[in-house]
Amino acid sequence: MTSGYDLSRVDSLGQRRAELRAELQRVNDELDAEVVKAAQHVSQSELARHSGLTRESIAQKLLPPHRRWKRGLRGRGKGATPALTPPADYTPYGERKPVVVADSLSQLHGPLRGTVTLPSHLDWSGHPVYDLDDPKRLVTMYKVVLQEAQSVDDLATWLNRERLEAEWAGMYLPPKVRRLWEARFPRLGPAGAGQR
Repeated sequence: MTSGYDLSRVDSLGQRRAELRAELQRVNDELDAEVVKAAQHVSQSELARHSGLTRESIAQKLLPPHRRWKRGLRGRGKGATPALTPPADYTPYGERKPVVVADSLSQLHGPLRGTVTLPSHLDWSGHPVYDLDDPKRLVTMYKVVLQEAQSVDDLATWLNRERLEAEWAGMYLPPKVRRLWEARFPRLGPAGAGQR
């Protein structure tokens, strides 16, 4: 739904953010190279004080690339071994997790207002109560249902077509969820924005 708002400022800021991220990556790469050079002459503690890096991250930068770890070490203490990278044919959980997509948007006739409590097979967070009159809570509930639905009935019971279409573009969803829904319903994707 277009509101007549000029998005050129948003576009400009988005582009600036991308430029700053690229610059930050360049600076980080340059800092990494300098840390490796300086480590031959000063202690890791001294490097930590001057670079703003932790001693642990400095120690990792000094390891050969094949010994660096990504998310921690297997085991603890001196004998800990670097974590291995996943095999080439590894598929991340988000891509393996099944996603239920409605057969038709007209099936979605869930509530529009009031307070709802999702069943535990959809929301086991301990806070399954959602006030649909609060836009943030509504979007959060829709994201939970889209990610955790186990049947088309779950979708039909808890989602509403009009609200889904209105909120879709602004929802942060796992790539697989967005891809499958937009493949089934092109009107939800960027190309269909004018059709809503």
